[in-house]
Amino acid sequence: MTSKTTINTPSNQFSSVDAEEADVSIKEIANNWYSRDAYFFSKLLNDLPMQILCPTVMLPSLYYLTNQPLEFNRITMLWVIFLLGGLVGQCIGLLVGVCFGPKTRNFILGNTCIVAVLFSGYVITSSNLAWYLKPLCYLSFQWYMNQGSLLALYGYGRGSLKCDQVYCYLKKPSVILEEFDVQTERIEDCLWPLVTMVGVLYVLTYVAFVVRLRRMK
Repeated sequence: MTSKTTINTPSNQFSSVDAEEADVSIKEIANNWYSRDAYFFSKLLNDLPMQILCPTVMLPSLYYLTNQPLEFNRITMLWVIFLLGGLVGQCIGLLVGVCFGPKTRNFILGNTCIVAVLFSGYVITSSNLAWYLKPLCYLSFQWYMNQGSLLALYGYGRGSLKCDQVYCYLKKPSVILEEFDVQTERIEDCLWPLVTMVGVLYVLTYVAFVVRLRRMK
């Protein structure tokens, strides 16, 4: 549900591009009221404060309620992962919102969300997938978010977890990382793919926006 909201919400920003706003924007751009680039980047910057605010407000409560260690480096790594994941969701929503109409957009976004979650490593780990399905994990931004979040919480030499029971299978963080099939020991291996996805999707969104404007002139 969180993933679907993350992707679906920003797509509504460009939903009106197909109707009245597109016509008005094209006329204003043609009259040199403002440039095409100014319009596009203002759309992106308009949502940026909310993308920063959401993980900033949400993370402390989640971190406290799950009784995680109050270590600045872990909190920072999680915040960056959440921020990049939100930006990827925004990019996907904007791209689909530019390219398709309302009905088609909702269908595509819903299925995109399902695929991203299925191959996130949370529902089923990549080691249990068939060999021809494993590459799909590396295309899912949710997979990198899941891997990075687990690594930030339980990696980097974290001590044993508190447990009052006689036997605790998941007491050691290394066991948790192994159970969820975390395949790296460096947070950078999860951050760079997310950064790359954001850059590529922004470029694709800009190209799609330019093409859409030219077709509607």
